[in-house]
Amino acid sequence: MALLAKSFRALGDPTRLRLLEFLLTEEHSVTECVRHVGIAQSRVSTHLSQLADSGYVRVRRAGQFAYYRVADHRVADTVKLARAIAADNATALIAAMR
Repeated sequence: MALLAKSFRALGDPTRLRLLEFLLTEEHSVTECVRHVGIAQSRVSTHLSQLADSGYVRVRRAGQFAYYRVADHRVADTVKLARAIAADNATALIAAMR
């Protein structure tokens, strides 16, 4: 259960989810990820490291540059399923946020 909870914690941040969705279709550099999410490079790198440490993304280094991509096709399925569950339970989730 502890591992399962850790895997959900890795997905439990809006910025990490945005990065995952961005990386679903193709590999992107850190610079591209920064442009996509609109936060500081250091924060993006931290989020990408957390996703990599959890096994959700892979990093490829080329000189000074790092390129990230989703490590497992099941990540896309997980994100899509979580989106559908959230949409189906939107009213309850919004109420729980108050």
